Amino acid sequence: MNNHPEIAAPHPPHILERFTPILDYFGDIALDENIDCLIENVCELVDRNPISWGEKLDRNLVKEQLTERSLIGVFDSVMKLFCQSNNASVGVCKSLHNVRCYEEIERYYDAPKYIYLHRDPRDVAASFKKAVVGEKHVYCIAKRWEDLQEKCLELQKQIPKDRFYNMSYEAIIKDPSFELAKLFFFLKLKFDTKLLDFYHTKEAINASSVSSLWENLKMPVMKNNFGKYLNELIEEEILIVEKVTCNTMLKLGYSLINDLELLSDALTNSEITMFNKLNEVSKLKMRNNVPKTDSQARQYQLDVLKSIQERMVRV
Repeated sequence: MNNHPEIAAPHPPHILERFTPILDYFGDIALDENIDCLIENVCELVDRNPISWGEKLDRNLVKEQLTERSLIGVFDSVMKLFCQSNNASVGVCKSLHNVRCYEEIERYYDAPKYIYLHRDPRDVAASFKKAVVGEKHVYCIAKRWEDLQEKCLELQKQIPKDRFYNMSYEAIIKDPSFELAKLFFFLKLKFDTKLLDFYHTKEAINASSVSSLWENLKMPVMKNNFGKYLNELIEEEILIVEKVTCNTMLKLGYSLINDLELLSDALTNSEITMFNKLNEVSKLKMRNNVPKTDSQARQYQLDVLKSIQERMVRV
């Protein structure tokens, strides 16, 4: 989306997700010193993003553009500055976890639009097992997927149809021109097939070199990049994913491999406990094997949040 001349859609530093749980640490942000501290830390998080937003954010401009002293006010000001620096009229935040903050988003913005992109959870599980971040056992990946999809589907019920767009990853990669044309019609923006040349952009090339997580950005849309779980997950793993997500999968139009009768046989508490332990072991193993430059870039950004918590504990 960031390839569209009217859209600014930077790689997300997850401002709302990361600062909402620690907002109380800043005290009364109606006070200058506290709002200044919040702005500084939000801007530092953005400035340290693994995929750069460009020039460092001007803290004074962020404060000048505030329409209210709140976290979402700071978030909005930061996004507006990015739009201005890129001569864009539309700002898009790609953080999926914003669905957890939709009430605040609805309160603050005038008729915001939501784009809900979902993917087959079995392919998600196969992908995240190899990724440098995230859960590593298929049960934990599936639980996280189900939770987020259900929140998105619940939000869809509450938002007018002209402000909520539901699309599948599989549909996009099979016919990207058709699907993206529909999306941009929803956004009331002009679509050009040149937008599919995103992999030539400086941002995509830079992102693909930062981490293996984004290495596919340097390639065109991969039209056969679905159903890989059939070769990458064993039957037991597919069964686990479908047991956790079958109801949500059916809502989204995904076909099941296993019979519903078999899927209705719930996982036991001892199985779930074992899955969670295996997940932590696999996550530790992955962290120990992540390329140093990759882990350092992520930790450099997360240190912003760590320093806030440590500072408040000392106080």
